[in-house]
Amino acid sequence: MASEKQSLTIFLLALSILTGSLVSFSKSVVAGMILVDDRCRPNSRLPESGGAFVNYQSEFKAKFQTYWFSAARYQDGAYILCLSKPNFKEPQPLKASQLQNQFIRKIVKAPNSNTVFVVTVAEGNGSRVPLTEYQLNLSNPNQPSVTRLRKK
Repeated sequence: MASEKQSLTIFLLALSILTGSLVSFSKSVVAGMILVDDRCRPNSRLPESGGAFVNYQSEFKAKFQTYWFSAARYQDGAYILCLSKPNFKEPQPLKASQLQNQFIRKIVKAPNSNTVFVVTVAEGNGSRVPLTEYQLNLSNPNQPSVTRLRKK
């Protein structure tokens, strides 16, 4: 009985530390179990196969407005990129067609800009495929610009 209590205490302590560290990332965190449809609208009633789970989200400001840039992964590994006001108000797929439905490996906010992100795209769903880095500029959220940086 004592070892069960001790194990439970250790588990709860580890869980609280993990939760605290996730919260401390603040603006750019894993969004949890938010399921969105193909129009970027949250919908917890969708079957998992019919939606995409948000696993990247970053808040940014452009034109005196606050936005959320989100990336949600479908079961096959492809992503839908979304733009919305905070709390998924007015969600819409990002108008950057060359990045939509791609196999995204990584998204990083550029350190010197509030509205620029580096998106690494894999040319396939395997482990040893060519990667291409793109710069996504959201300074004008209604007309995002995408620039190819380099192929790895």
